[in-house]
Amino acid sequence: MRIALVGLAALAVAMGIGRFAFTPILPMMLLDGGLSVAAGGWLAAANYLGYLVGALWAGVARATAATAMRAGLAVISVTTLGMAFDAGFATWAVLRFFAGAASAWVMIHTSAWCLETFALLKRPMLAGVVFAGVGSGIIAAGSLCLLLMALHANSASAWLLLGGVAIVVTMLLWPMFRLAGGAERRTHATGRWTWQEARLVAAYGAYGLGYIIPATFLPVMAREVVSDPALFGWAWPAFGAAALLSALGVALLGGRFSHRAVW
Repeated sequence: MRIALVGLAALAVAMGIGRFAFTPILPMMLLDGGLSVAAGGWLAAANYLGYLVGALWAGVARATAATAMRAGLAVISVTTLGMAFDAGFATWAVLRFFAGAASAWVMIHTSAWCLETFALLKRPMLAGVVFAGVGSGIIAAGSLCLLLMALHANSASAWLLLGGVAIVVTMLLWPMFRLAGGAERRTHATGRWTWQEARLVAAYGAYGLGYIIPATFLPVMAREVVSDPALFGWAWPAFGAAALLSALGVALLGGRFSHRAVW
């Protein structure tokens, strides 16, 4: 359970802040007048491109799980803080790219370490606790932004606060990553896909199209319907709560049904 909670916290920072902090902060940036919806779309695309590059890189890089998780969380902390400064669109795009790449590293290496450990301990259902970290991070980031909007704070304050949270959590987790050991983990891809693997990648791509794009602009869409930040600001925390409960629910269902049936 200790490993599961470390994994939960790591994914909360990697996904709730590194990947998705931009989502609840985007309406604040629009209100500040320093960003358009179109420019927001390009910043989101830079983050997704970084995640893609980071995921492919993590699959072939030689690195211990502890090193990868520490480096990824450190980069997420720095790039999140950097977004608080009005350094221009190009700099923001670079920061979002590296935040996405670091998020992929943490996601992949944390998942591999935790799932491998749970398999050895014959506790596979603990994976649900780890992946509940995604929803937990979304709830935390969304709730903090909701509070800041209620206080009429600007988007720079939100980036500084979430960057500070990322630093604190990273510092707390830093010594815990020694549980991951020092062995290098490296995938050995054959370069050839089977038909089943191709179908799985296509299904995951459809999941990304149907989930990531609407999710990125969910608070912005909510703001078009309700102008009060105390109301539209709840869209993202509610989204995170659904992700949290679904991860735990899948863990429970996994003990009774096959993975294919749950999908």
